[in-house]
Amino acid sequence: MRPLTRQEQAVLVDLINGHTQKETARRLGLALATVKYHMTRLRSCTGSRTLAQLAAKAVADGLVEHGAGFPVRPPGERPASMNASQPSV
Repeated sequence: MRPLTRQEQAVLVDLINGHTQKETARRLGLALATVKYHMTRLRSCTGSRTLAQLAAKAVADGLVEHGAGFPVRPPGERPASMNASQPSV
């Protein structure tokens, strides 16, 4: 699989993190058609039918990192735990 562009990686990461295509478009400032285009191209290039298959192939090929906070967040995006105040227990 070819290296992902920053925009492709950002779209993939956002979708893997559970956002819908519409939410991903809004969060990344893209048209919904652009998000759909990226996903269609990525699935086509990898032969993936589902987002789960695409994610597994992207990790296996080293295009996104698997580990704490899987997958890698787009540059500059903070983990949700840093965005919300946590009540002390």
